[in-house]
Amino acid sequence: MSWLERLQQASFRNVPFQVEQAGVSGGRRLAVHEYPLRDRPFAEDLGRDARSYQVEAYVLASTITENGQRSGDYMAARDALIEALESGDGPGTLVHPYLGRLQVAVRGYRLSESTREGGIARFSIVFVEAGEAAQPATATDTRSLVLARSDALVEAATADFSSEWSVEGLPEALVAELESELDRTLDGLTRLVGDVSGPIAAAIRAPGNMAVAIVGALGQVQAVASEPLRAIGMYESLFSAGESSPAIAATTGARRQQSRSSAALHRIVQRVAVAEAARQSALATFPTRDEALAVRDRLADAIDAQMEAVDPVYGRPVSDVVYQNLSALRAAVSADLRGRGAQLPSVRTIITSATTPALLLAHQIYGDASRAGEIVVRNNIRHPGFVPGGESLEVLNG
Repeated sequence: MSWLERLQQASFRNVPFQVEQAGVSGGRRLAVHEYPLRDRPFAEDLGRDARSYQVEAYVLASTITENGQRSGDYMAARDALIEALESGDGPGTLVHPYLGRLQVAVRGYRLSESTREGGIARFSIVFVEAGEAAQPATATDTRSLVLARSDALVEAATADFSSEWSVEGLPEALVAELESELDRTLDGLTRLVGDVSGPIAAAIRAPGNMAVAIVGALGQVQAVASEPLRAIGMYESLFSAGESSPAIAATTGARRQQSRSSAALHRIVQRVAVAEAARQSALATFPTRDEALAVRDRLADAIDAQMEAVDPVYGRPVSDVVYQNLSALRAAVSADLRGRGAQLPSVRTIITSATTPALLLAHQIYGDASRAGEIVVRNNIRHPGFVPGGESLEVLNG
């Protein structure tokens, strides 16, 4: 097409007009910094300048008489264009003869008419690109909030353990039993990261140091797991640490002290495991909404169990500080995984009628054969050329 054939009928807010000449001005927004005793300035680029469009437009009478004079009511067209230019309805659509459709605002116009040139009204109009009325977006960093709540729970659990654990005045036989209980409670952790009981047992008479050693030992799970989703599963195996240990009959003062210390050991391992699992959930990238929400539910159940726990000797509930930190962590994890999960695809189940190659199945489901590997991995298909028919398959929505 020639340039003449590509020209469009000019209009603004659907009011047509003719264009005699049009121009565009633009550039960059610069802040020029000039410094004392320096000959060369520095021009700081602040982004593209708003484009403005200068249009020399006119509207005229619709017919011309035999003597060359224009007849018809050009004033109606003039008034319609004035009304469009002065409208307070915000930006409007300009159909530019050379540039096409643009969203613009009117910076100003000038109208001229003359008796010498009757039947025509000329406009000099300056439009400026409207852009978007973008407002600053605010959003809560839910991941960082989970990390902060996890740290707070670990701190509260450490302080609670330090106030409950004590071997002072206990007979050596009962201290030895607590050391055995330490080995038994940390057995699951030992299977994950190696022997950790030795350094912890060395601090058995210093509760604060012992608590720090326990937290450090649990932190080693992250290095062994190498990725957050696997770490969550490892920490989950510690949520019930110590629950299978034999009960201690609190028949004497020494036995009550032993029972309280044993329970304090179980609680710190469980609470720190819950806190670290929550931390890993904030660091994890979930492939689907279903998996994110499943982790959320499992963590919520584990936190609820900690909030409902009672002292085995006196039947007292958890301390207010620990309870509040558990509650805050639960809310943070729920908000984080619910919010991030909402942006992920969900899982659905399909049943194919016949054995089908994964490439063909991916094309049929997604319109994208390159996603065949996703189907194979998600469903543990033995051979990508033979996805068995008549069996349930998990696929993603989207």
